[in-house]
Amino acid sequence: MKKHLIIAALAAFGLASCQGFLDEDPKGSITPQTFYKTTEDLHAATLGLALAHNLAWNQTGGMATTFGSDDITTHAGGNKTGFADFDVFRANASNDRMPIWWDNFYKTIKSANSLIANYPNASGASETDRQNAGGVGHFYRALSYFFLTRTWGEVPMPLEASLTPQNNAKPQEIYAVIVADLQKAETMLPDGWTAPAARTGQISFRPKAPPRRSWLTYT
Repeated sequence: MKKHLIIAALAAFGLASCQGFLDEDPKGSITPQTFYKTTEDLHAATLGLALAHNLAWNQTGGMATTFGSDDITTHAGGNKTGFADFDVFRANASNDRMPIWWDNFYKTIKSANSLIANYPNASGASETDRQNAGGVGHFYRALSYFFLTRTWGEVPMPLEASLTPQNNAKPQEIYAVIVADLQKAETMLPDGWTAPAARTGQISFRPKAPPRRSWLTYT
Protein backbone atom coordinates (compact mmCIF):
# COMPACT_ATOMS: atom_id res chain seq x y z
CA MET A 1 0.00 0.00 0.00
CA LYS A 2 2.82 2.34 0.92
CA LYS A 3 4.48 1.58 -2.39
CA HIS A 4 1.33 2.54 -4.30
CA LEU A 5 1.02 5.81 -2.40
CA ILE A 6 4.60 6.74 -3.24
CA ILE A 7 4.04 6.00 -6.93
CA ALA A 8 0.83 8.07 -6.95
CA ALA A 9 2.60 10.98 -5.23
CA LEU A 10 5.48 10.89 -7.73
CA ALA A 11 3.03 10.78 -10.64
CA ALA A 12 1.10 13.78 -9.30
CA PHE A 13 4.36 15.67 -8.80
CA GLY A 14 5.48 14.81 -12.31
CA LEU A 15 2.22 16.03 -13.83
CA ALA A 16 2.40 19.30 -11.91
CA SER A 17 6.01 19.81 -12.98
CA CYS A 18 5.22 19.06 -16.62
CA GLN A 19 2.29 21.47 -16.66
CA GLY A 20 4.47 24.28 -15.40
CA PHE A 21 7.29 23.34 -17.74
CA LEU A 22 5.00 23.42 -20.78
CA ASP A 23 3.53 26.85 -20.00
CA GLU A 24 4.67 29.23 -22.76
CA ASP A 25 5.85 32.76 -22.10
CA PRO A 26 7.23 33.85 -25.49
CA LYS A 27 8.94 37.09 -24.50
CA GLY A 28 11.13 36.98 -27.59
CA SER A 29 8.24 36.71 -30.07
CA ILE A 30 7.43 39.82 -32.10
CA THR A 31 3.70 40.36 -32.57
CA PRO A 32 1.58 43.44 -33.29
CA GLN A 33 0.73 43.51 -29.58
CA THR A 34 4.39 43.62 -28.50
CA PHE A 35 6.12 45.43 -31.38
CA TYR A 36 4.50 48.85 -31.81
CA LYS A 37 5.66 50.41 -28.55
CA THR A 38 8.56 52.83 -29.07
CA THR A 39 9.79 55.46 -31.51
CA GLU A 40 12.34 52.96 -32.78
CA ASP A 41 9.57 50.44 -33.44
CA LEU A 42 7.65 52.98 -35.49
CA HIS A 43 10.75 53.95 -37.44
CA ALA A 44 11.41 50.29 -38.21
CA ALA A 45 7.81 49.82 -39.36
CA THR A 46 7.89 52.82 -41.70
CA LEU A 47 11.24 51.71 -43.12
CA GLY A 48 9.81 48.26 -43.72
CA LEU A 49 6.93 49.83 -45.66
CA ALA A 50 9.31 51.73 -47.91
CA LEU A 51 11.38 48.61 -48.55
CA ALA A 52 8.31 46.48 -49.35
CA HIS A 53 7.01 49.10 -51.77
CA ASN A 54 10.43 49.41 -53.40
CA LEU A 55 10.40 45.69 -54.25
CA ALA A 56 7.63 46.41 -56.77
CA TRP A 57 10.02 48.68 -58.67
CA ASN A 58 13.56 47.41 -58.18
CA GLN A 59 13.48 44.97 -61.09
CA THR A 60 12.57 45.63 -64.69
CA GLY A 61 9.56 43.35 -64.60
CA GLY A 62 7.86 45.74 -62.21
CA MET A 63 7.79 48.34 -64.97
CA ALA A 64 5.97 46.08 -67.44
CA THR A 65 2.55 47.66 -66.87
CA THR A 66 3.93 51.02 -68.05
CA PHE A 67 4.87 49.65 -71.47
CA GLY A 68 1.49 50.58 -72.89
CA SER A 69 2.55 54.22 -73.11
CA ASP A 70 4.32 55.86 -76.05
CA ASP A 71 7.41 56.51 -73.95
CA ILE A 72 8.68 52.95 -73.64
CA THR A 73 8.59 49.86 -75.86
CA THR A 74 10.23 46.48 -76.39
CA HIS A 75 10.71 43.77 -79.00
CA ALA A 76 8.85 40.50 -78.73
CA GLY A 77 11.85 38.18 -78.83
CA GLY A 78 13.51 36.13 -76.13
CA ASN A 79 12.18 36.70 -72.64
CA LYS A 80 10.49 39.98 -73.54
CA THR A 81 7.05 38.57 -74.34
CA GLY A 82 5.68 39.69 -70.98
CA PHE A 83 6.67 43.28 -71.76
CA ALA A 84 5.47 43.10 -75.36
CA ASP A 85 2.00 41.99 -74.27
CA PHE A 86 1.61 45.23 -72.32
CA ASP A 87 3.10 47.17 -75.23
CA VAL A 88 0.23 46.09 -77.50
CA PHE A 89 -2.46 46.05 -74.77
CA ARG A 90 -3.03 42.28 -74.69
CA ALA A 91 -1.70 41.35 -71.25
CA ASN A 92 -3.75 38.77 -69.35
CA ALA A 93 -3.66 36.94 -66.03
CA SER A 94 -0.93 34.55 -67.24
CA ASN A 95 1.54 37.36 -67.90
CA ASP A 96 4.74 36.51 -66.04
CA ARG A 97 5.50 40.14 -65.11
CA MET A 98 2.27 40.94 -63.31
CA PRO A 99 2.91 39.04 -60.03
CA ILE A 100 5.75 41.44 -59.16
CA TRP A 101 3.34 44.31 -58.59
CA TRP A 102 0.53 42.16 -57.19
CA ASP A 103 2.68 40.41 -54.58
CA ASN A 104 4.69 43.39 -53.40
CA PHE A 105 1.88 45.93 -53.32
CA TYR A 106 -0.22 43.58 -51.21
CA LYS A 107 2.77 42.98 -48.92
CA THR A 108 2.97 46.76 -48.54
CA ILE A 109 -0.77 46.97 -47.85
CA LYS A 110 -0.58 44.23 -45.21
CA SER A 111 2.21 46.08 -43.38
CA ALA A 112 0.44 49.43 -43.80
CA ASN A 113 -2.78 48.01 -42.36
CA SER A 114 -0.89 46.68 -39.35
CA LEU A 115 0.85 50.03 -38.80
CA ILE A 116 -2.40 52.00 -39.13
CA ALA A 117 -4.11 49.72 -36.61
CA ASN A 118 -1.30 49.78 -34.05
CA TYR A 119 0.57 53.12 -34.20
CA PRO A 120 -1.75 54.71 -31.57
CA ASN A 121 -0.56 52.03 -29.09
CA ALA A 122 3.08 53.16 -29.23
CA SER A 123 3.11 54.55 -25.69
CA GLY A 124 6.88 54.93 -25.76
CA ALA A 125 6.77 57.34 -28.72
CA SER A 126 5.80 60.98 -28.90
CA GLU A 127 2.51 62.09 -30.40
CA THR A 128 4.42 63.57 -33.35
CA ASP A 129 6.16 60.27 -34.03
CA ARG A 130 2.86 58.40 -33.81
CA GLN A 131 1.18 60.79 -36.23
CA ASN A 132 4.09 60.62 -38.67
CA ALA A 133 4.08 56.82 -38.62
CA GLY A 134 0.33 56.69 -39.18
CA GLY A 135 0.65 59.15 -42.05
CA VAL A 136 3.28 56.97 -43.71
CA GLY A 137 0.97 53.97 -43.39
CA HIS A 138 -1.95 55.79 -45.01
CA PHE A 139 0.27 57.14 -47.80
CA TYR A 140 1.77 53.80 -48.81
CA ARG A 141 -1.59 52.04 -48.64
CA ALA A 142 -3.10 54.67 -50.93
CA LEU A 143 -0.20 54.47 -53.37
CA SER A 144 -0.33 50.67 -53.51
CA TYR A 145 -4.08 50.57 -54.14
CA PHE A 146 -3.69 53.24 -56.82
CA PHE A 147 -1.36 51.09 -58.89
CA LEU A 148 -3.35 47.92 -58.24
CA THR A 149 -6.69 49.28 -59.41
CA ARG A 150 -5.11 51.14 -62.35
CA THR A 151 -3.70 47.81 -63.53
CA TRP A 152 -6.39 45.26 -62.63
CA GLY A 153 -9.53 47.33 -62.10
CA GLU A 154 -11.54 45.43 -59.47
CA VAL A 155 -9.23 43.96 -56.81
CA PRO A 156 -9.57 42.78 -53.19
CA MET A 157 -9.38 45.71 -50.78
CA PRO A 158 -8.51 44.41 -47.29
CA LEU A 159 -8.19 47.18 -44.72
CA GLU A 160 -6.92 44.90 -41.93
CA ALA A 161 -3.55 43.22 -41.57
CA SER A 162 -4.99 39.70 -41.88
CA LEU A 163 -5.65 40.05 -45.65
CA THR A 164 -8.50 37.57 -45.34
CA PRO A 165 -10.03 36.51 -48.70
CA GLN A 166 -12.85 38.72 -49.83
CA ASN A 167 -14.74 39.81 -52.91
CA ASN A 168 -13.19 42.32 -55.27
CA ALA A 169 -13.95 45.99 -54.68
CA LYS A 170 -14.96 48.22 -57.57
CA PRO A 171 -12.52 50.94 -58.68
CA GLN A 172 -14.77 53.73 -57.40
CA GLU A 173 -14.75 52.12 -53.93
CA ILE A 174 -10.98 51.78 -54.04
CA TYR A 175 -10.51 55.41 -55.12
CA ALA A 176 -12.65 56.53 -52.20
CA VAL A 177 -10.23 54.77 -49.84
CA ILE A 178 -7.24 56.19 -51.74
CA VAL A 179 -8.51 59.75 -51.41
CA ALA A 180 -9.38 59.29 -47.74
CA ASP A 181 -5.94 57.82 -47.01
CA LEU A 182 -4.13 60.65 -48.79
CA GLN A 183 -6.20 63.25 -46.98
CA LYS A 184 -5.26 61.66 -43.66
CA ALA A 185 -1.61 61.45 -44.67
CA GLU A 186 -1.66 65.14 -45.59
CA THR A 187 -2.77 66.11 -42.08
CA MET A 188 -0.44 63.67 -40.29
CA LEU A 189 2.85 64.15 -42.14
CA PRO A 190 5.16 67.18 -41.85
CA ASP A 191 5.75 69.64 -44.69
CA GLY A 192 9.42 68.61 -44.63
CA TRP A 193 11.25 65.56 -43.36
CA THR A 194 14.44 65.51 -41.35
CA ALA A 195 16.23 62.18 -41.07
CA PRO A 196 19.69 60.63 -41.26
CA ALA A 197 20.78 60.44 -44.88
CA ALA A 198 21.66 57.00 -46.20
CA ARG A 199 25.35 56.03 -46.11
CA THR A 200 26.73 59.34 -44.83
CA GLY A 201 25.10 59.70 -41.40
CA GLN A 202 24.37 63.33 -42.24
CA ILE A 203 21.04 64.99 -41.50
CA SER A 204 19.02 65.67 -44.62
CA PHE A 205 15.96 67.84 -45.13
CA ARG A 206 13.46 67.41 -47.92
CA PRO A 207 11.36 70.56 -48.38
CA LYS A 208 7.75 70.41 -49.37
CA ALA A 209 7.26 70.28 -53.13
CA PRO A 210 5.61 73.31 -54.80
CA PRO A 211 1.86 73.04 -55.38
CA ARG A 212 0.86 71.29 -58.57
CA ARG A 213 -2.12 69.49 -60.03
CA SER A 214 -2.86 66.31 -58.10
CA TRP A 215 -2.01 63.06 -59.89
CA LEU A 216 -5.33 61.72 -58.64
CA THR A 217 -7.06 63.75 -61.37
CA TYR A 218 -5.39 61.64 -64.06
CA THR A 219 -7.61 58.61 -63.70
